[in-house]
Amino acid sequence: MSRKAFRDLLERYLKGKCSPKEQKIVRQWYDLLDTDRDFELGDADFDEIEARLWSQISQKTTTINQVNNTEARDNGHKSLSVKKPLLAIAVCMVLLIMVSWWINNGKSSAMGEPSFLTSASSKVIVVSNEHDRPKLIILPDSSTIELYKGSEVKYAKRFDENRKILLKGDALFDVKKNAHSPFVVYREGTITKVLGTRFLIKGDGEQGSSEVIVYDGKVEVMENNEKRNLIARMMTKPARVSLSVNQRAIVQKDKHTICETIVEHPMPLETKQNLLKAGSFDEMPLDKLTEKLSDIYGIGIKAEPNVGHLTFTGNLDNLELFSLLEMICCVTATKYEIKGKEIFIQ
Repeated sequence: MSRKAFRDLLERYLKGKCSPKEQKIVRQWYDLLDTDRDFELGDADFDEIEARLWSQISQKTTTINQVNNTEARDNGHKSLSVKKPLLAIAVCMVLLIMVSWWINNGKSSAMGEPSFLTSASSKVIVVSNEHDRPKLIILPDSSTIELYKGSEVKYAKRFDENRKILLKGDALFDVKKNAHSPFVVYREGTITKVLGTRFLIKGDGEQGSSEVIVYDGKVEVMENNEKRNLIARMMTKPARVSLSVNQRAIVQKDKHTICETIVEHPMPLETKQNLLKAGSFDEMPLDKLTEKLSDIYGIGIKAEPNVGHLTFTGNLDNLELFSLLEMICCVTATKYEIKGKEIFIQ
């Protein structure tokens, strides 16, 4: 089996386009390889992994072909019956070596469930909240959680090199910065990883979506694909985005997508709040004004080149971001549009 044929077969299996015979073969591979151990795809691109592995496989399949050719010369018509089992062995070798590579070199250690849940040495703390008011939880590293009604968290009594939390429901996190110990939150198909920041995680149970909203610092949000079958994990890379202040991620669990955008009510950076008090502007070009607003809110706000020369005169004091943008656009006869994590006046 060629490299392309091997990959095509797995892709067709994932799309449900295999024949019954091909499905049976793939399921046999899966049954052979699947164990309780969580096989993970590392940070490297799948194409790069495949290229490295195939160079190893080609050496083994070359050896098999040499043996096969020798037996064909010695046994004549028997060679046809020999090729099939040897081919099956070669294909199984491909999968075995891929799994072995992931076990030994996989860097996405966050996938799956928090390790403290299965560790015999970890004492697990479980806290839930059935009241209307948020419940304040102080973690072993002095980070805090505001746990909302109907939610639950689990964590180890003592943190190890990774500070890991299992969340059900909604919560606001204020994480103490520690560059050597990432803070990781597992929640219903997503993983949120930070070093030190303030962020909110909430979900919509009916729609199957969730949000991560960043108020301070930087956050990485990724899909937790541990519940997908082994072959799906082999062929796909989990969705992953990086966020900063006033940005949010909208996670569609059923579609395996993460959309990046801006929070509904952006707030000025704490160190830039005073800049808004001087909210009166006189004939200020839009390109300069948007640069100032971008600095105040920590997000990309830009004027398109064709309107950057237009000037604004007015008072923007005590207005939230989208209200002041509406005023600017009204005065300058322009409009604004949100594209991903940036705002453009055009």
